[in-house]
Amino acid sequence: MKYFMGFLAIFFVLCANAAGGVWYVDKDNVSGAEDGASWATAYTSIQPAVEAASRFTYSEVWVAGGNYTAATNPVLTMKANVSLYGGFTGTETARDQRDWQARV
Repeated sequence: MKYFMGFLAIFFVLCANAAGGVWYVDKDNVSGAEDGASWATAYTSIQPAVEAASRFTYSEVWVAGGNYTAATNPVLTMKANVSLYGGFTGTETARDQRDWQARV
């Protein structure tokens, strides 16, 4: 039983790490911290968020409205199992709170 419980604990840790999450992008972030873990520490460009999200399964990248540019061609390279959503103000806690028509 002791070994089973240990296996179960390891299983849950591995599954939690494999599951995706939300990565945040806001070009107006001036905090000086960019890890994409919250709106307060959002990436200021989209590609780093896509790269971070691609290390997990089924992650989402939430992008605050605005114009995003890059010196690369293409500007953005998407990765498998990453969904990109725009139209956020930078305060939302649920995807359905965004207004992608008002905040392009």
